[in-house]
Amino acid sequence: MNSVEKYVDKIVNQLLYSKKEKEEFRLQFIDHINSLKEEYLEKGFSEGEAVKSAIKDFGNSDLIKEEINNTFSEKHTFINSFARAIFIIYCFFLIVVLLNPARSGGGIQSARHGGWFGLTVNLIPFKTILYFLTIGNKCNTDIIIHNLLGKIILFIPWGFLLPLSFKNIKNFKDVTILTVIVVFIIQITRLIFPIGVSDIDNIILYTLGSLLGFSLYKFIKIGRASCRERVFAGC
Repeated sequence: MNSVEKYVDKIVNQLLYSKKEKEEFRLQFIDHINSLKEEYLEKGFSEGEAVKSAIKDFGNSDLIKEEINNTFSEKHTFINSFARAIFIIYCFFLIVVLLNPARSGGGIQSARHGGWFGLTVNLIPFKTILYFLTIGNKCNTDIIIHNLLGKIILFIPWGFLLPLSFKNIKNFKDVTILTVIVVFIIQITRLIFPIGVSDIDNIILYTLGSLLGFSLYKFIKIGRASCRERVFAGC
């Protein structure tokens, strides 16, 4: 490893960015320093002198690291704060939609599940989903869309906003576990008070929606990383 790479690694290894982003910085810095070195070589400097002068012109490694990290922190602090504000509003919206007695299910849902101490509950996985998929022509399409697709769409923002709001949410496993816990609490709450129907299929549908939302987040994140790669490559 030459002196330029050692100098660049000293900066890059202390950055707060991801491994892939660090490598992008590394390549960019090395390319820039080598360009400076070539200018000094053209002026008659020796290899060693050209490298030292190029590194000196590039700047103090500690100051560069600090400046880049400060930019990272300011940017991500703003994004996280904004995402959390939206997430809080969204959570209030979920409470209104899912725990509002005025919106509690009845009629077709009560008749389908039957009662349990005056409550409506389904503990059989996919029972409700298959019910709506099989009644097809016998039921209003709007009802099917509301009870299946609507529940999936409802939790897409949840999966998208979680990783933006909380840094420790990093993968599909984290999103799945947290979603299942939250939705389970919601279903228990609906069962206790009671508010509408407590249905295990709701856990399945809401979790599917949150995973779609997280997939959208990952897709956008990968797309942004690819754009940065093309910029650094000079495309």
